[in-house]
Amino acid sequence: MINERIEKLRNIMKEKGIFAYIIPSADYHQSEYVGEFFKGRQYISGFTGSAGTVVITPQKAILWTDGRYFLQAEEQLASSCVELYKMVQEDVPTTFEYIEKEVPEGSKIGFDGRAISAAMGTELEVNLAKKNELSYAVDIYPMYGSDVSAALRGGNDIRGALIGPGVHASHGMERTHVSALENTIKLLTAYLV
Repeated sequence: MINERIEKLRNIMKEKGIFAYIIPSADYHQSEYVGEFFKGRQYISGFTGSAGTVVITPQKAILWTDGRYFLQAEEQLASSCVELYKMVQEDVPTTFEYIEKEVPEGSKIGFDGRAISAAMGTELEVNLAKKNELSYAVDIYPMYGSDVSAALRGGNDIRGALIGPGVHASHGMERTHVSALENTIKLLTAYLV
């Protein structure tokens, strides 16, 4: 049953020109324990543990999971074509390393963008851009705004609202520009000192 599901997915991937498809164990909020709707990784691999990522390519189906689930995964994958890659083990590539090495230049990678973390999307973008010697920039902040920008549009107190856009707390340093830090310092100095 699992092998048939993977073959169906591969057929769709071939139709759409997708070389690799990534299926994480997450919902739209990056929860580890997810409802039935978000159990795509379980459906495609047969692995029922709460943590893991599957990558399907034309030649391979691989599950990455952590040490809590090695024995369970070995048992649940035994009758399928899905290979187990034991995370953080010597000579086992990470999902990103595997994709970077195995996905041919110019190939498409498919995934549900709502279930891939921003960090994973960023790492894929950066690593594949570097591999293919492409220039890249990672900055999605202007695209979606923030709760603070909504407060400003609603006419709320501007002094409190201005600090938030400078450094958006939900992003790591890769998305925090020096100018944003400088502007935040200026705002803090102007309004709070």
